[in-house]
Amino acid sequence: EPPPAAAAQVAAQCADAELDSAVTFAARSPSDVYAHAAVATLVQLAVAANSDVHWKPLNYQVLMATRSGSGRARCLALEVVGALVGRLREEYLVLLPETLPFLAELLEDPEVRVEGRAQSVLQQLEGVAGESLAQYLKA
Repeated sequence: EPPPAAAAQVAAQCADAELDSAVTFAARSPSDVYAHAAVATLVQLAVAANSDVHWKPLNYQVLMATRSGSGRARCLALEVVGALVGRLREEYLVLLPETLPFLAELLEDPEVRVEGRAQSVLQQLEGVAGESLAQYLKA
């Protein structure tokens, strides 16, 4: 059992207004609510972990979801990556080497919405990195 101070800290972070707004924003259908709540929860988990030692396995599992047969699952996984980049900013760059091969695959996804979201995440990453990442996406 975690010490009470740690539990209180995680609870406070999970009560973050961003989590509430993500769930409210997603109120279009029950599946959207759950999907956006899951994205927000995974981001909060990464924030609470506050260490790349914990971010790496989380990021890897999210990246593995981008290989799902479901376009929706691939899009949601990209939503998580984009949200992690948005929240962790420069701290996410330690995860870049493992992320780029997955992103390269997704930029060629047969589903337009997946490819478009992958392009958006790439632009986010380039903004954080301060440089073009195109050279790292080539096979």
